[in-house]
Amino acid sequence: IWNRKAIKMDKKDRHGTESDMLARVRGMSPKGGMERLSGMGLKSFVRAWVGSPCFDYFMGVLLFSNAIAVGFQVDYMARHKDGIVPRYFRAIDTLFCVVFLVELFLRIFVHGCGFFKAKEGWKWNWFDTVIVGFAVTDELSLVFLDGTTVQEVIASLGVLRILRLGRIVRLVRMVRLIPELKSMVYLITASMSSFCWTVVLLLMLVYCFAVYFTELATELSRQGSPEDDQSLQVMLQYWGSVPRSTLALFMAISGGDDWRNFVEVFNLSTTSYLPNVVLFSTYIAFATMVMLNLVTGVFVDGAQKMFNQEQEDQLVRIAAK
Repeated sequence: IWNRKAIKMDKKDRHGTESDMLARVRGMSPKGGMERLSGMGLKSFVRAWVGSPCFDYFMGVLLFSNAIAVGFQVDYMARHKDGIVPRYFRAIDTLFCVVFLVELFLRIFVHGCGFFKAKEGWKWNWFDTVIVGFAVTDELSLVFLDGTTVQEVIASLGVLRILRLGRIVRLVRMVRLIPELKSMVYLITASMSSFCWTVVLLLMLVYCFAVYFTELATELSRQGSPEDDQSLQVMLQYWGSVPRSTLALFMAISGGDDWRNFVEVFNLSTTSYLPNVVLFSTYIAFATMVMLNLVTGVFVDGAQKMFNQEQEDQLVRIAAK
């Protein structure tokens, strides 16, 4: 009796094992995979696919390829002055536009309205939407307005140039795929307020010196003799107005020209030449050694604040667990 029961139990276990193996084989088969896919739902499948790192890296490769294609197209148009875009370039642009539009629709399909209201990354999402909108508008204008008067008017206003600029600006989207670049962008964003006030302070300094040197150049031009006409023209070229003086002062500290060329034009006056050289040298020293280093300090301070904020956020996440 005990032997019969053992044989029956062994048959049941063997039958169960065979059933399990059959179920596994069905799950591995294409039919079983389709059943599993239909069971998990289309939206769940798209969410898993769009949210995977492989999808982001794949789109990054496409973004980089699009930027390279745009570069080749612009170089071709620069070499051929007829203004006719070859068909293969048009086909490539259309293909990339469709791909990026489908990507945007997939992300909106997965996240819904939260795509534009997410706590993290909503700025990038809006940026993607605007850039893709530029690309779609550019393609539609080429399809429906090609060769028309409306297109000529729009082109004369520079609208098409701005729309096509979005094709290369699209490369900026790769920043969010690389953590190091993403951190640098956040650093620039966090330091932008302090940077703007530093620029305002620098502009105030430049403006004060621009007013002084413009007034000096005007006075020297009135006192100049006809023999100094050529020197006066050079001086007025640099210091003839406040905007010109502002540009000259900015060029002097940013490498636009040697600052000696700007100060040598004041040698028309032997009495005020040396004081003006000392004053201009003081401006150069203060602007380059103090103001520009202050800009560097602003970004270093922003990096320190961002690092401290990341540490606090990490401690909060650890405490929440």
